[in-house]
Amino acid sequence: MLFAGTPLRTNIVSHKIGAASALKMVFSAYSKGTTALPTAVLGVAEQAGVRQALEQQWGEAFTQKPHKQVTTNTAKP
Repeated sequence: MLFAGTPLRTNIVSHKIGAASALKMVFSAYSKGTTALPTAVLGVAEQAGVRQALEQQWGEAFTQKPHKQVTTNTAKP
């Protein structure tokens, strides 16, 4: 192993070529998608004038999650 005896730790996803890239791609798609969809939903709800009603429907715990995702991700340079 190339990194044996070093502090660098690796996980072997698969011995198939492209598996690590596929994992990175789907993980990134999920991470970005779970932020993009609530952002779009909140934007439409705001424009339609029903954001407060939507947030009441979602409940406080669920409402805080998309707000945090939106503000955290939009603050990145």
